[in-house]
Amino acid sequence: DISCDLTSDCLSNESCIDNVCQVQRCTAGPYDSLPPVGERVRLFTDAELGVVDAASWSGKYYIDGYSPNGSTLNFDNSWERGNSTPLDIAGGRFTSDHAEYYAIIEQGQGAIGLLTGNTPDWTVLEFYPTSLGAGDIDSDGTEEAFAASDDGRIAVCRLDKGQCDYASFEEDGVEILDIAGGDIDGDTYDEIVILMEIDGERLIYIHNND
Repeated sequence: DISCDLTSDCLSNESCIDNVCQVQRCTAGPYDSLPPVGERVRLFTDAELGVVDAASWSGKYYIDGYSPNGSTLNFDNSWERGNSTPLDIAGGRFTSDHAEYYAIIEQGQGAIGLLTGNTPDWTVLEFYPTSLGAGDIDSDGTEEAFAASDDGRIAVCRLDKGQCDYASFEEDGVEILDIAGGDIDGDTYDEIVILMEIDGERLIYIHNND
């Protein structure tokens, strides 16, 4: 019976609300009230969108940047990549000035390119990446770039320093389909989120770095 007239009619750590015993929330109870998407997520901001070409136009590939404005998108800039095929793009505050830039990977390029101007600054990797993501895994305000190869290798890089740490899945039959970052548990540290396939079964793997 969860009906009540007084809080004393309920179990420990419950309150009598609308004549029903309920777990205490947002009060002096045993449960912390945390923002569900992390303290660093800023709502009502207009973040730019980056789009890479899936097909060439007049023999050239481009990366296009757009700024949202209400229900429309305004074209900002375009970066020509020549005959280099872009595979993936990620946005983030990759440098110490905390300005937002795009990072890219391209087919046949064993590196991550940071677009702070018209020409990328490349951080060389130990493998050829097929997917790219970003997140601030140490909550220092500067985001790391995550690159993954389809055969299970991962690089976590500080693009402003040109430095990377590496990891890999040793199991046979592991294929990484995509990689991303986000504060999954609301602790202000981003987790690395990996979409993978193991022996035909698709799984989401979350690496908690803290």
